[in-house]
Amino acid sequence: MLVRFDRWDEPLQTEAPPPDPPRTRALWHHIQGWALAARGDAPGAEAELARLRATAGNPQTDALRLEFNTSGAIVKIASQVLAGHIAAVKADVPDAIGHLREAARLEDGLVYGEPQEWTVPVRQDLGRVPLEAGRNERAEQAFRKDLRRFPENALEHFYLILIHIRLPRSSACSPAPRTAQSPRQCSATAAARSAPPPFAAAP
Repeated sequence: MLVRFDRWDEPLQTEAPPPDPPRTRALWHHIQGWALAARGDAPGAEAELARLRATAGNPQTDALRLEFNTSGAIVKIASQVLAGHIAAVKADVPDAIGHLREAARLEDGLVYGEPQEWTVPVRQDLGRVPLEAGRNERAEQAFRKDLRRFPENALEHFYLILIHIRLPRSSACSPAPRTAQSPRQCSATAAARSAPPPFAAAP
C-alpha cells in the first residue's frame, strides 16, 4: 500500500527483517531500492538492487514454494521492477521500459491466487514511467492492457483520466494498426478525449 501511494519515508525507516525466509529480506531490499530511486538516489538504489539480485540467485530462494508460486518467481519480478525504476531515474526510458516489460512477462506467468503473491501490477509501472516522460500514448496502452485483467484498479483509471486531459484532439485520430478507426469513430474518440469522463472505462 505504501508503494502504491508513493509513501517513501516510512519504508526507509524500517529495519531489515531476518535473512530467513529469504523472500522477505529480498522484498525489503526491493522496497528500499524503490524508495531510494524515487528520491533520486540512483547509487543507493543500485546497491539495494545488487543485494536483491544476490538473494534472487540463491537456490534456496528459487526452490522455496509459496501457496501458488515459488519465492524465486516473485523475487525475479522484483529485480526487474527495481532495475526499471533505476533506469527511469537515470532518464533512460527505453531501458526502463525494457526491464518493466520483462517484469510484466514474468508476472503474466504467475499462477493466479488470492491473496495475490505479487501485489502491485507491473503494467501500472509500465504505464507510469512513460507517462512521467511525456509518452502519453504508450502509457495509455499499458494502463488499458492491465485494466483488462484488473478492471477495478482505480489508480489506473485515474491515470487514464490524466492522459485524456493531456492528449490533444488530433492524437485521438492516430490509432494503432489493429484498431483503425473510421472518420466517424475518430471524431467520437476525439470528442471523448476533449471532455474526460468522470471515470475512464477500460475497453
